[in-house]
Amino acid sequence: MGVVGAFRVTPKGVRVTPRGAGLAFPPQVSAGCVPGREGLTTDPGPPQRQEEHGSKNMNRSELVAALADRAEVTRKDADAVLAAFAEVVGDIVAKGDEKVTIPGFLTFERTHRAARTARNPQTGDPIQIPAGFSVKVSAGSKLKEAAKGK
Repeated sequence: MGVVGAFRVTPKGVRVTPRGAGLAFPPQVSAGCVPGREGLTTDPGPPQRQEEHGSKNMNRSELVAALADRAEVTRKDADAVLAAFAEVVGDIVAKGDEKVTIPGFLTFERTHRAARTARNPQTGDPIQIPAGFSVKVSAGSKLKEAAKGK
């Protein structure tokens, strides 16, 4: 089966555009190759930044790419570390007997919420909300300074 159209790179990988939609790469570039810093390479490069696609939020794949670049590891390894971190924090918070603290950065802890009476927004009738648990995330001093721009 031949390829009809041109190749383009998206955050999800290489895609084929329909014939006549224009070439995303010069004709000499083959599938999976992206013009790199020193000629052609199969490295897809950093993911598309949020400013380019209109969002001001960093998504998981952008965070994984930033971690991989900063720590000089593969994206797969960075993704595995991020997944393990989330799992460990989730397990500790679920137990509720201790809190997770990364000094200067974040603190995660499980908190108890008392039962309360609220109102149904459609009817205005009072409803009882049972007691439960929630998660409290507090910013550390270094994170607060970074938010101030210092």
